[in-house]
Amino acid sequence: MIDVFDQFYTDYPGSRAIFAQLLDTITWSKIEKIDDFEYQVIDELARFFHAREPSLAIAKCERIAMVITKTITELLWLSLGGDPEFRQDLVAETKLLTLSYLQQYLPEPAPE
Repeated sequence: MIDVFDQFYTDYPGSRAIFAQLLDTITWSKIEKIDDFEYQVIDELARFFHAREPSLAIAKCERIAMVITKTITELLWLSLGGDPEFRQDLVAETKLLTLSYLQQYLPEPAPE
């Protein structure tokens, strides 16, 4: 997922500027629609996490999904402000952070 978003910004470097301008001119009702989409992503991730680890309460899965989504979004956005080396490093750190966090709740299944 992180690679897909990073690749999008690599393939379309002007998208950051367009998105920043959009955020400057967007109305609150439109921002709420963006938030609605983000919360749909969070909901889908929460259901995936719960299916992967049914012992976790769905409310806990929702919090995990929110932390992951908000963290990744913010760090990827921040990475766009740096040079290519900084960007690569921050993307790698974002992956490490995400994986380390998720392993606390969704450990790898034991080999059979």
